[in-house]
Amino acid sequence: MSEGRIRVKTLPAQKVVSVTFNPNKVSPRLVYSGIYGWLRYAGFKDSTQGREVYIGDPWRNPRAWANAEVQVPVKKK
Repeated sequence: MSEGRIRVKTLPAQKVVSVTFNPNKVSPRLVYSGIYGWLRYAGFKDSTQGREVYIGDPWRNPRAWANAEVQVPVKKK
């Protein structure tokens, strides 16, 4: 199902490392660096490309932007 340029996908169940943050207060680069550093420390590795999740449209709704969530699917080394 799609509407315009938006595609809807059903993702398989998987383990993810998740961090919610406000990009206006914390640099996304710092968040990603922290996630990947923790993965190395905790004995995990990323299993596929990470994703950003927003509740709402971050380009039109500042509230959605202020609660960005980064999810990185992981598996044990």
